[in-house]
Amino acid sequence: LGPLRRYLLSHGWHEPVRLDARTALAWLLPTPALGRLPVLPQLHNGLYESLALIRAGDGKGGPVEQYILRLWPTTVRLQPGDTPLWIGTVATQRLERLPLISFPRLNDGYDKASIALQTVLANAKSTVVRRLPQQDDEGIRWSGRVLLVNSGV
Repeated sequence: LGPLRRYLLSHGWHEPVRLDARTALAWLLPTPALGRLPVLPQLHNGLYESLALIRAGDGKGGPVEQYILRLWPTTVRLQPGDTPLWIGTVATQRLERLPLISFPRLNDGYDKASIALQTVLANAKSTVVRRLPQQDDEGIRWSGRVLLVNSGV
């Protein structure tokens, strides 16, 4: 996972502000910058993500948009080489503003975020495969694009 993290950090991605009592106060600012707001951690199978990185959006979805990549470990090891398999998600976040609080909220831009990540990984060992398109309970659609990346980049 280290080589992938270093590669993405050198290509415009950065670590998000971690949530704590001090950084949570930024949610109360009247006009916060999305990239300076703490990102809430997410669980997958009872585990917090091992890697979370963000990158400013392309501006086509509005000026206040960012992509967030999250990776979690699995118990699967690929052979030969005993290489760990990571599962992840990349999504688009936008700034949600309520009367007293502003916070990053997931948008329905899974494919847009996936394409942005794929573009950055153009020179890495990666490929796109397709699953059946899906829609969740909130009506968020996903085309079924899955980006497979070699963590050794």
